[in-house]
Amino acid sequence: MPHCEFAAGPEPRQFAGAMSLNAVGDIGWCACGLMLITFCCKRVIWLRSFAVAANLAFIAYGWFGDIAPVMTLHVVLLPINLMRLAQVLQDRNRQRKLTPPN
Repeated sequence: MPHCEFAAGPEPRQFAGAMSLNAVGDIGWCACGLMLITFCCKRVIWLRSFAVAANLAFIAYGWFGDIAPVMTLHVVLLPINLMRLAQVLQDRNRQRKLTPPN
């Protein structure tokens, strides 16, 4: 009978601290929670702020879990969210300057 082995996929990245799979999973769940919060935000500033936090968490999850598509997507989305957050903050500051004090 031939001996067959199935590859379980690539091993997660390991560094000096050798992050456990539980810790990688925790980062992933944290990232999911942050992303879920973005869908509940009514104010754009909060939405973009949580989106940036979610992007950073998903980048960490993708890196430590060796999940290139997740990491790549959020590396691309991070500057977009940062740019949009900066635009919203600039618009808010511009609006405050135009509005006379009470």
